[in-house]
Amino acid sequence: MQSPCADGEPLLFHCEMQADSLALCALPDPGAIRMRTRMAGTLRDAVIAARTVRLGTTGYAGGGEAYIRFVDRDVAYRVFDRTIRTGFGPDGHHEPAFSAGMVETRASGESITRGCDNDASVTAHAYTHLEREPFVDLP
Repeated sequence: MQSPCADGEPLLFHCEMQADSLALCALPDPGAIRMRTRMAGTLRDAVIAARTVRLGTTGYAGGGEAYIRFVDRDVAYRVFDRTIRTGFGPDGHHEPAFSAGMVETRASGESITRGCDNDASVTAHAYTHLEREPFVDLP
């Protein structure tokens, strides 16, 4: 698959949601990102300042989660990938489930969560490019 990012902008996250998509690309300025979206047929390209971008991770029994959160205009975004244990198989081995998605929270407090249709993941480059924070649960 061709990267949605420009040459020299490593991919941090890419989520396909039916006809929509969201890609986060690393910019040369440490911590700054480019957000490329296709929503309802409209393309948008926005630079997000490093001061609003954070990476968080946590582990838990049978899995873990990573997210990138940032603010663009009046919307707070959180893109994530997670692995959870769904049970144990007959042989006693762990049965994981993988998911990824995006949570948009508007200034009004309204939140929308959308799952990714593709095999989305916070990429390894995010761990060296973005400022880390202690894991923050969603309210």
